[in-house]
Amino acid sequence: MPKKNISSGINGGAGRKIANLFLYPPTPCIILIVVLLLLFSVIAPGFATFANFQAIVIQVAYIGVIALGLNFVILLGEIDVSVAIIMLLSAYAFSVVTIITDQVFFGVAAALIAGALFGTVNGLLVAKLQLISFIATLATKFMVRALLLIYCGGGAFKTNADLPENVKKVTKMLAMGTIKVPAEQRWLSVGKIFGISVSVYILLIVLFVILMVSKNTNWGRNVFALGGNNRAAVVAGIPVHRTKILAYTVCGLCCGLGGVLYICQSGTIQPMAANGGEMNIIAACAIGGTSMSGGRGAGISPFAGAILIGIILNATSVMAISGSWQDFFIGAIVLLSVVFDIVRRKVVDNIYV
Repeated sequence: MPKKNISSGINGGAGRKIANLFLYPPTPCIILIVVLLLLFSVIAPGFATFANFQAIVIQVAYIGVIALGLNFVILLGEIDVSVAIIMLLSAYAFSVVTIITDQVFFGVAAALIAGALFGTVNGLLVAKLQLISFIATLATKFMVRALLLIYCGGGAFKTNADLPENVKKVTKMLAMGTIKVPAEQRWLSVGKIFGISVSVYILLIVLFVILMVSKNTNWGRNVFALGGNNRAAVVAGIPVHRTKILAYTVCGLCCGLGGVLYICQSGTIQPMAANGGEMNIIAACAIGGTSMSGGRGAGISPFAGAILIGIILNATSVMAISGSWQDFFIGAIVLLSVVFDIVRRKVVDNIYV
């Protein structure tokens, strides 16, 4: 028996528009963002100000940047639980190179290279060795965290009097386990252009690039095709290995940039920083409407999810609600997002003949 079209009982174009709006992955998240903004503006004094709205975006800028890269991996039906440790390693690379060279540009380049290399290794493990992505990235996460603990604060670095002053400064900090980046070298977060934080501009630029790549490149379309129906994509001649490896590399690049924003925002970093940070990043993708089974989502999904997380974190802080409730609210929204995705999937199955 043929399946009904969702708009069969509604007049023409209006029915199709309603159907498309319902099926657009970030729709529930965007609606919830609007509702929460209105609600907290009424019940939380000091919430509805330009400075506070900007603070929300700044707080989750690094989460949004990384989630935009991770989104490609999830769209493939894979996962990367090492994103927080890639971010941390990249933050170390940025800090060390920036302090030694006294040039932020070189620090950013080092962070991006570190992130891209780490991501590529994950991609090779998943695509070429065909390891389960959760296991492969969990293994690399533990290995790199251990190396950071061994070499940062573990006494592996010794200061030599003959070394240049900046190098001695870095080795001392590494020996103690904590690196502090001077405020003048953190302008990518604390700096402002026309009264708006540089990190906000960076997040928006990354969002624009990701949207362009998703819609206008063969690779971007291949990611959706592979996640939606892997077997059909292979038959169609889509290069599976290359697509997956590049997805992990892009994810690593975004982690590298996210690491720069993270250290520029916090100012200090130590080996146990961002422990468990991958949860909020993965949650941003799920909350934004990306299906964890792959194939369904939108380029803007993780951005919307990150903003929603930022609103929750900020509002609970403004209202002096215990930080433990933040995790509860985020978890509840993730659960609702998954349930909604299941409902939407059933609706999709009944749309076309």
